[in-house]
Amino acid sequence: MTVHNTIGAGARLNGVTIQAGKIGNWAPALDPQESAARLASLAAEPGPRLALSRRADHVEHGACWLRLLAAPVDKAGGKLWTGTADAARSVPQAVHRPVLHAVHDTTVSAYAYRAELAGFVDAPTCAPDPVLRQELDLPASWWASLRTDLERLAAAPTDRVAVRQEWIDRAVPRFTGGPAPQITEWATAHGDPHLANLTADRPTISPQCGPR
Repeated sequence: MTVHNTIGAGARLNGVTIQAGKIGNWAPALDPQESAARLASLAAEPGPRLALSRRADHVEHGACWLRLLAAPVDKAGGKLWTGTADAARSVPQAVHRPVLHAVHDTTVSAYAYRAELAGFVDAPTCAPDPVLRQELDLPASWWASLRTDLERLAAAPTDRVAVRQEWIDRAVPRFTGGPAPQITEWATAHGDPHLANLTADRPTISPQCGPR
């Protein structure tokens, strides 16, 4: 494996200088050999896995968010693998979201790797996790901005599907005890619209968005 040559201290990947101490969400300090082993082990699991996701510094774009995916070559692809790039192409620029600066794909032996470099959002999220544990005091302008973004998103074309009728038929009775509605009209929406994916100062939508 030569992954450590890509993510080592001071290394460059698709124009970004990666600071080793800022990458690796399983340890405060990155060890290149450990990171290579981690990527390899995650790649061997079924389906793509988010191996690394951390802030990085770019010589032109400044503070960025670097996301690395790993998967066996025959498993690379699908919503998790292409979601950020798909959203960048199809979601209107007027929707408040991080800018995708670059995508870089490479293959090492039997494994595929994808690196995505996006704008860094330093605003705090509305909640640290999807479960809201305290009351939020959000102004009317926040809700108006979110409503406008979701209306713009609804008009975006997509062939990605996050929710199907079959899932609604199972989930609604299970969690509500009531019958599942029959959906007769579908629209593009955010696939994971919880408050840990929205910023508090102004709603900024996470980059993987745009499925039905």
